[in-house]
Amino acid sequence: MNNKELAPVSPVPPWLGWSKPPGWKWLWSSILVAAITTLENVTFSVAFAGLIFSGNLKDYVPEGIQLGLWGAAVNGLGFSLWSSLLGMVATLQEAPIPFLKYMVGSILAETADHPAAALPTVLAALALTTMLTGLMTFLLGALKLGNLIRYIPYPVIGGFLAGTGWLLITGAMTFMLKSYTLGDLARPDVLLKWMPGAIFALIYLAGMIRFHHQVWVTPAMVAGSIALFYLFLAVTGTTLTEVKEAGLLLGPFAAPPPWHPPTLMAVTQADWGVLRHQFGTILTAIIISTLAMLVNATSLEIVVKRELDLNQELRATGITNLGSGLGGGFVGFHSIALSSLSTHRLGVRNRLVGLFVAGFSGLILWRGVALLGFFPRFVVGGTLICLGLELFVDWLWKSWFRLPRQDYAMVVLIMLAMVLIGPLQGIAVGLAVAMGMFLLNYSRISVAKHVLSGASHQSHVQRPKTQRKAIQERGEQIYILELQGFIFFGSANRLYNQVRDRLNQSDLQPLRFIVLDFRLVNGIDSSAVLSFIKMEQLAAQQEIALVFTDLDASLYTRLKRGGALRDEAEVCHQFVDLDRGMEWCENQLLEGISWRRSRFLPLPLQLQRQFSDPTQVAVVMGYLTRQSLEAGEFLFEQAKSPDQLYFLESGQISISTPLASGGSQRLLTASAGTVMGAVEFYTGTPYGHTAIADQRSVIYGLATADLARMQQEHPQAAAALDAFSAGFLAECLAQAQQEVRKLLA
Repeated sequence: MNNKELAPVSPVPPWLGWSKPPGWKWLWSSILVAAITTLENVTFSVAFAGLIFSGNLKDYVPEGIQLGLWGAAVNGLGFSLWSSLLGMVATLQEAPIPFLKYMVGSILAETADHPAAALPTVLAALALTTMLTGLMTFLLGALKLGNLIRYIPYPVIGGFLAGTGWLLITGAMTFMLKSYTLGDLARPDVLLKWMPGAIFALIYLAGMIRFHHQVWVTPAMVAGSIALFYLFLAVTGTTLTEVKEAGLLLGPFAAPPPWHPPTLMAVTQADWGVLRHQFGTILTAIIISTLAMLVNATSLEIVVKRELDLNQELRATGITNLGSGLGGGFVGFHSIALSSLSTHRLGVRNRLVGLFVAGFSGLILWRGVALLGFFPRFVVGGTLICLGLELFVDWLWKSWFRLPRQDYAMVVLIMLAMVLIGPLQGIAVGLAVAMGMFLLNYSRISVAKHVLSGASHQSHVQRPKTQRKAIQERGEQIYILELQGFIFFGSANRLYNQVRDRLNQSDLQPLRFIVLDFRLVNGIDSSAVLSFIKMEQLAAQQEIALVFTDLDASLYTRLKRGGALRDEAEVCHQFVDLDRGMEWCENQLLEGISWRRSRFLPLPLQLQRQFSDPTQVAVVMGYLTRQSLEAGEFLFEQAKSPDQLYFLESGQISISTPLASGGSQRLLTASAGTVMGAVEFYTGTPYGHTAIADQRSVIYGLATADLARMQQEHPQAAAALDAFSAGFLAECLAQAQQEVRKLLA
């Protein structure tokens, strides 16, 4: 018999997230979190239903509470199954509630002539909002756009949520008073209705701030306030009938019928013509809910000290709200405080907590809705005020200390727009302001990543020392702009002004070439083409060559169609890359120098100009071997071992490296009077590149054995050659360092 100990079989299904059977601590922790979550969901269900189902719909508050409880149950089940974080807790959320209240008011006004359609239309609107929110978040997750929140300006989100806070506060006042004016608020009978709610909200908010949003604050405040309310009634001898007649209770409710999803009734009896008019409000609620969900999820990452899969959280939110919307439920998503309690402080690492939330919420939905009618109205209104004040604290008070004044002003502007001209118009103003600020800030970013001259940046053409010196002396006549990013009308106009300012700098050499490199440009706006047309006209007036390099097909087409690359414009020149463009500019500079037009110089005469001891050139030439290359013929190939040092007497040879995508990239081009393969020759390393003759060329080679023989027979000549080679390599190294500094600038 096998003596190996058998592994214990876990009685817990693996989909619950446990790798081993749970202990009682985890079980009771899950039940505790679920109980607190359910109490919060009940409070929010009562508050949201009381706010939305008001006026002509006040008799349907119990049905509204049922919708909230259905959403809470589905939230618990959905996030327990699909969240990327074990122990994640979701609750009903206040973000879309003011917009739903606004929408319900519009529906009631439009259905005043046929009131029978009011309730079905409202139910259809609520269900549609929740389902479309679920659809949007699911699609964002499915398309892996979870990082969308990183690209939305923080002040815009803050302005929207601060405005939402104001709408919650005003909605709470309307809920407690039905209708009022500012002058009515000080009347004793009116004061009695709203002042307890305001006091409750202030104490509630102070408790959350003082105790750092501990999750027990909400159930303690709600339960304690209800207990004190009924204790006050008992002490004063006030009856429930008197309290109800005074309008201080949410109910009492008659026992509602057994709950069933109202979706079928809403679909068949709703006035879809009226519903179409609410598309703007529904879209606003969806956007606000999605933004709030992403803010909560990213904030939760910091609280629980681990990175969430935002795309998975979006998909979980989507599936859950689709299910909630099918039953007419409210929007729900992650709770920062409760998820922190569950996963971070209590160490709940299973999916059981969500199942308990679903079970507790379902039990109350089945049997306990009638009891919720005994909620004091001030508790419901105070909860809404507190939620609004909490958004104020987060986005108006705290933002004052952490945002630049310009960004803070945007928060206030968007909030005021929502308050003064309406929530939908405020959202439009916010988006317009955000777009304007983005364009303004983006236009301040220079589209020119590097601004260089021909003196600091040359082509990869190796030239004789005299030519290199001439190019450096005249290099300021070449103005190089390495462009980046997306070019639109603001940044293009700034680029044009930058070029014009350079032309007006009289203390520098007059320009002959303006080089525009598009290698790092990913797009160009049609209106930006106008600035390039103006630049071409300016270049023509000044008799300056305008050189375009590294234009891909889309950029070329955009500039060509826009008129910035006209065939008849003699000032415009185009090259495949910056290196080729710089080579052309340098050749144009050298055309005006007399020795550039001189006759062919033999290699000995070229070396005499560059050797520190010209008398040794004749000795060195005695050790060199002459050979000719035809165009396209290899001088050396990549990975081959070096055996000679090459001196180019005439012609041109290019050194290139193959690219992974196919083809090759030119690294440098050697012209007459230069040395090739020096690094590999002296270090003995294989060639890293390939050298091919661009035209018929004459070279001289110094073999390794011949160099050794020269060092023995004519040490002075060998020393002169070493000094020449060291100087040449030093110049190459200096140029490479200069390019590195340019890239790091």
